[in-house]
Amino acid sequence: MTNLLSSDTACENFNNKKDENWDAGDPLNYQVKQKPSLIRLLSWNKCNHSFRVPNFPRGTPLLNKANGEDGGDDIDNDRRCQLASSQARCSQGESDSGSCAFTGSDRFEIGTWEKRKLVSRDGKLELETEIFLASIDQRSERASGEGACTVLAVTIADWLHQNPEILPLRCQLDKLVREGSSEWRNLCESVVHMKEFLDQHFDLDTVLQEQVRPLTVIPEKSYVGFFELENMPNRLEFLKGAMSFDSIWEELGRRERTIEEEIYIVSWNDHFFVLKVEVNVIYIIDTLGERLFEGCNKAFILKFNIESKIFKAPRERRKREVNSEAITENHSTNAGEEDETSHRELVCQGKSTCKEFIKGFLAALPLRELQADIEKKIIGEAPLHHLLQIEFHHTAPCNRNSHIKRWS
Repeated sequence: MTNLLSSDTACENFNNKKDENWDAGDPLNYQVKQKPSLIRLLSWNKCNHSFRVPNFPRGTPLLNKANGEDGGDDIDNDRRCQLASSQARCSQGESDSGSCAFTGSDRFEIGTWEKRKLVSRDGKLELETEIFLASIDQRSERASGEGACTVLAVTIADWLHQNPEILPLRCQLDKLVREGSSEWRNLCESVVHMKEFLDQHFDLDTVLQEQVRPLTVIPEKSYVGFFELENMPNRLEFLKGAMSFDSIWEELGRRERTIEEEIYIVSWNDHFFVLKVEVNVIYIIDTLGERLFEGCNKAFILKFNIESKIFKAPRERRKREVNSEAITENHSTNAGEEDETSHRELVCQGKSTCKEFIKGFLAALPLRELQADIEKKIIGEAPLHHLLQIEFHHTAPCNRNSHIKRWS
């Protein structure tokens, strides 16, 4: 509507100008008030206009495959040139700060999926699957969102709903991390939130009520369950009748056969991440790199499909502490590594590796430490209930009409 009004106003102004010089009684007397001088016409050549055509040989592809990590090099080169010129104009004061919408950090990067091997922190399991890495995570200086996992999960879930059947590129995932972290910092400035959340880790209800994104949770399609501890039946009697993590996963397995795509925000141990469930594949999207392996500082996407596998790690690997070298940089294995793979015991394959990843990689070590504390009678039932609980919040987009004021 704004564009239509502005265009009508522009047309009206143009007509008024025309009428000032137009005599309906004597149309031949219509004259232009001031003719441009020859000097002004010639001075046009001094303007910095460039109409050069790129000197590319005939048949040169638009997408340079040698630069697959950063995207189409030829296409992106034009964008970077425009970016550099706009930055130069901004620095010279020829344009106001609002006209320069891009910054040097906004590179157009597609990113790549890489087949890699992960080792659990306790050294007992090995996962082979595809991983997609961003350039930053929520703790990076470019994001400054150390406690922003809840807001980031909502931001990413909303993006997935608005862009069905696709995943973000690297530059898009970076942008989501920065935007979600910015929203989190805004919430931290609220006096009410300062008193209620001293550690600045907001719960999901608070973030949704603040309408950070037009997103809602469907309670009847959501699940709350608990991890089980081994050899401690008497200690967990208060959890009888509650859903276990395994039973939740069975319910997800039944639902995924009847739907094309579902987006969950998963909450466990004061951290939130996104679970994207499709018929043939499941994705975990997490903005805290440390969840992947110690020392990782990049948000990541894990793909779990028919090619994903989890093995029991060799005994010699179990004896040594797992460190940041748990992820191999090589995409292919050599003959020696293939021979080692053939002797490993396969635990599971396919989408079920996502379930085992959550249990054996994310939760195994904290649960084992919790069990040790319980045996030493260091911990009570109240925190035990909290530490064992895992929640799957089924998300859906809100009616955007109810969020017009928030997003206008």
